[in-house]
Amino acid sequence: MKVDVIKNAYKLFKTLTKSGFDVYQVDPQNNSKIQKGDVREILGNYPIYIALVEKVEAVNNIMFKAIVLTEDIILGYLNQKTPIIDLPKQKTLLVVLPVWIYLDEKFLLNYTNKIGVINDESIKRLKDYAERTKIPEDIRGEYIRDVMKLLAKYNTESIVNTIDKLENNNTTVIRIPDELKKYFEEKFAPKN
Repeated sequence: MKVDVIKNAYKLFKTLTKSGFDVYQVDPQNNSKIQKGDVREILGNYPIYIALVEKVEAVNNIMFKAIVLTEDIILGYLNQKTPIIDLPKQKTLLVVLPVWIYLDEKFLLNYTNKIGVINDESIKRLKDYAERTKIPEDIRGEYIRDVMKLLAKYNTESIVNTIDKLENNNTTVIRIPDELKKYFEEKFAPKN
């Protein structure tokens, strides 16, 4: 029975995201300052949430490492260690996916709304979970990889924008966070 429920949830997700993931602009003037610890909703045609767990400053650009969250608890809940975030004002529970992305401050101001805040202890727990948990080789893993694909465009744009700003400032030294370096090495490593 549980497998059928998971399959049905995944089918619904695939139907809702068949045309991809389009973000919608918010009024940046009504948006609060972007800070580490923010829980934010990316406004789009499918509900995706993020928790900002690290601020990365590079010359004239600010990026944030963000852990991805979802309302699809049945697809994102992997085990008893999976963190769940309760947002009582929104009457929503979010489950943490074991993935992170980098988004620049401009994207966050223009396409996200702050819906909550987590403390340093929660940030540490989310980072630890995202870095240590393996994505399963089942339908839940397919879901997680699909969410990553939906966000890849915005992750890449944020990184490229940061690199462009560095180049425009004639900066020749780039310090890439170890997690980002590891991600690209694993993502583009030759398959044996």
